[in-house]
Amino acid sequence: TRYFLSANYFNQNGIIKRTGVERIQFRINLDNKIKDKLRIGLDMNAGNYSTDNNTVPLSPQYSLLTTVPSMAIYNEDGTYNYTYPHPNFNGRFNTPVASLYLRTSQNSRSNLVLNSFAEYSLFDWITFKTTFGGQLLSFSRSNSYTDSRLPGQTTNQQFGTASISYSDGIDYQNENTISFTRQLNNNHFVDGIVGITFQGGNGQSANASAQKFISDATMWNNLAAGDPITRTIGSTYQNWSMVSYLARLTYKYKGRYLITAIGREDGSSRLGAGNKWVFFPSLALGWIASEESFIKDLNIFSLLKLR
Repeated sequence: TRYFLSANYFNQNGIIKRTGVERIQFRINLDNKIKDKLRIGLDMNAGNYSTDNNTVPLSPQYSLLTTVPSMAIYNEDGTYNYTYPHPNFNGRFNTPVASLYLRTSQNSRSNLVLNSFAEYSLFDWITFKTTFGGQLLSFSRSNSYTDSRLPGQTTNQQFGTASISYSDGIDYQNENTISFTRQLNNNHFVDGIVGITFQGGNGQSANASAQKFISDATMWNNLAAGDPITRTIGSTYQNWSMVSYLARLTYKYKGRYLITAIGREDGSSRLGAGNKWVFFPSLALGWIASEESFIKDLNIFSLLKLR
């Protein structure tokens, strides 16, 4: 038995205050030969990734990069100053410090990725293998809130503004194959594979927002406290599946003449009605010329193959 376990934690603050990244990750690898004919394996990764996003405008106009350094941050009554020292600007200006402390934006994402297999040798020349894997958990969430005390919110009559969004889903794949390799005699060799595979997934998402919060206490945790007229909501859902039958047979004669036949039929829920199934055939001929005695005598080619 061979195994590997690891855990990783990462936490770093950004250059701008109130920004940063936090990541937690776990990994497990396992490979076990239970019997001479049976082997199993597992590879699993799980993690969570969270960010506190920058809320200070960095665009050329009225941003952190162009704000006059001597501009007062607070008024005498303790509120944030909103008067921009420019004769052509008459609105309420959000200073970088006000945007920093009165806006919040957070993202988080969790996922679980798994790949596993089992392999059993029916005979020395026939092997059955099954695999299962995919992204079995994928969840993401975004929250943002703009405080009603931000000067620009008062000008636009938006006051407190909140929004949330989330999405989750899974994707999976299962493959089941029987492969064989057989040397019939000195002149004849065959190998091939037959199998069936399944794939699928589903996902959903939702988002909601509201404005004109009188109190900033609950932020995005109580959208019902916003003005009903300003509320928005949306959602999506998707689900798909696919099944495939496959086969490949290769025949080699005297180690230099080859013929390969391949067939695959796919059925998908994403295809239109009446066209759910599609068949893909393939036939190939090959000649390993470098195995011919008259080519070997040239001492030029280590491998020469026509296909």
